[in-house]
Amino acid sequence: MTVKEPPRHALVIAAQCDSMEHLEDLDSAAKGLHEVLLDPRRGGCRPGLSYGSSLVVGRHLSSDDITDLVRDGYRYAGRCGAVFVLALLGHGFTPGSASTLYYMGKESVEGVRDGAVNVNDLLITAADHQAVRGVIGLLDMCHAGGAMPTAHELAAGARGGKGRISLLMASSVHQTARALRFSKNLTRVLVQGVDDCGPVVDVVRAGLALRPVLGQDIVIDLRDGDQSANVPLWLGWNARHQGRGGSSLIGFRAREQVAAALAALATASGQDPWPVPADLPQALILRDKLQPTAASGAEHRAVTAVNALITAATTTKFIRSFLGADLTTDRLRRALNLLLSAEPHVPSAAPDLTDQDILDHLSFEHPAGEDCRRWVTRFVLLLAQEAERDLDEPILLAWAESIDAQILVNDARAFARQCRAERRLSLVVSLHSSLAGDWPDALDCWLLQDGSLLQRTAIRCETPGRAGAEEALDDAVIWAEDEADALGFPLRRVDIALPTSLLLDWRPEEAGIDELLGLRHQVVLHWSGRLTPTRLLKRLQGAVRDRWEAVVNSLQGAPVDWVGTDESLRPDRLRAALRLGHYPRAIGLNHHPGAAREPLMEMLLGYTPVLIWPDQDTDRAEQWCQDLNRHWPSLPDGILHAYRRVWKGGHPEAIADLRLVWDNGEWLDFCRRLSHSEPLDGRPKEAP
Repeated sequence: MTVKEPPRHALVIAAQCDSMEHLEDLDSAAKGLHEVLLDPRRGGCRPGLSYGSSLVVGRHLSSDDITDLVRDGYRYAGRCGAVFVLALLGHGFTPGSASTLYYMGKESVEGVRDGAVNVNDLLITAADHQAVRGVIGLLDMCHAGGAMPTAHELAAGARGGKGRISLLMASSVHQTARALRFSKNLTRVLVQGVDDCGPVVDVVRAGLALRPVLGQDIVIDLRDGDQSANVPLWLGWNARHQGRGGSSLIGFRAREQVAAALAALATASGQDPWPVPADLPQALILRDKLQPTAASGAEHRAVTAVNALITAATTTKFIRSFLGADLTTDRLRRALNLLLSAEPHVPSAAPDLTDQDILDHLSFEHPAGEDCRRWVTRFVLLLAQEAERDLDEPILLAWAESIDAQILVNDARAFARQCRAERRLSLVVSLHSSLAGDWPDALDCWLLQDGSLLQRTAIRCETPGRAGAEEALDDAVIWAEDEADALGFPLRRVDIALPTSLLLDWRPEEAGIDELLGLRHQVVLHWSGRLTPTRLLKRLQGAVRDRWEAVVNSLQGAPVDWVGTDESLRPDRLRAALRLGHYPRAIGLNHHPGAAREPLMEMLLGYTPVLIWPDQDTDRAEQWCQDLNRHWPSLPDGILHAYRRVWKGGHPEAIADLRLVWDNGEWLDFCRRLSHSEPLDGRPKEAP
């Protein structure tokens, strides 16, 4: 099993100070460091503020503003069980003969504690905050070495010294820092990588790389009292390591798994371990040497790991050659989503959206007891189908033979075609016709094929209330399945649009008199407000579309910006933040909407296409973040799989606490065309 990496959140703050020299390159230095920290191929971090931002620069930042930003950052990291990477750029001082570092905001005066930010206190509090998995501080200012906490300060907190903190500081406690050289050169180190450093760069290796070129004293400080930590704190992926980079065939996970298996074999046999193969030819040679002796459990594990590495590397090489320019991030995303939607599985982590990392993931994170090639072949055939390639091309057979998976590829071909057939039809049901936003008198129904309208009907609710609506929903499914039978396609997808009150009070996937609707159908919830948009919603359509693009284009983890209880209780401030573009991706509530639930939900749904909230308040907010990170590539269907596992008596995962509105690009197009009375069959609208 691959060790699960905690998520990593980054926050970069660069404040000018009115009483000090203006730092000309402050903005550009901060932006460069921020860019590399959030690059999935370099720093691998996610936005560090709860509302989706991660870079704050300028002359407007007061000391209180800076303190509030850092507090939001480490509290958000705690809720998500994340490592908190904090970079502070600007002016700093240590007062008098004291060695405590103060960071200067807009109104600060050098040497005056009041009106400046006590960096030591913030770092110690962040490291001591419950569930923060570690703090990395990058401090580019004069006297930065004054930020080092003492062992007593760390031991005296709520965690009893079990926090983790790594600091990289641009200058010693009595030294000035010059022209933001630290941030500029640290950015260069993270972009270029470090020789002989392994797969990741930590603060020690980064600091050692900076010392010869900076001309100022680089201070490094590490404190790690967390006995349960099983992965080191690190700054970024090492660009010079063979396992990183888009051209490599062998991924980090494969190297890690093979290294662990070979180490276990060496321990069992009492011999020196075999070297981890650096490329595909070496892996093939190693397999030939291992296979004749694979009798013990350790030997079998080593052969299995090397075979999985070979499968992943061979397949990565094949799809790059086979698809060429048609190998895109969007197609990788869609193929992975189709696979995970059709093959329910609870992963320990989600892969990055690269060919290498996805194939690494499928080769080593497949369900226990299954051949990894089953997953790999299904993914490749889905990917080829997304690229509109002929699934009977001879080159696919040649690849199948290279990984000894001819029968599995034949099975995968049938699987891919079945997946496409099951996606062709969708039933759209809306309960928006009630003027009061409650249970309607009739359900509006549309049957779509490949996004174009086939049939439309309205089904009356014979009795008022929920019972009548659920009976009408059953009738709608019967009507659509009769139409589907005549077309020769299965009906699997049911899109249900609900007004806000019903989104909060009803679970349509659990409707059904004789069988739960969500047991065999992929039920996706939408907000019906977009079907008949108000002037405000029409004005915000562009903002909602932009947020959907931000969700789709996210390459790592769950692109969710969380709204806490404090923000919910201040709706005017929350709306002002939304107007300013905060919460730029999906939005999650880390609490039940509560008494003001409908106005709050409608405000958020007006700005975001994806809204997540718990069905009831629990103490599992941290697990919600972690589960969403793991399951995100499978959404929206992945959350229904979690519900199904609960229905069947399985262990209730944290994600099963959550409700999800998923107004994706197709739904936004459907609503726009319907609200403009445009035909849904792809033909131009007729002139009157």
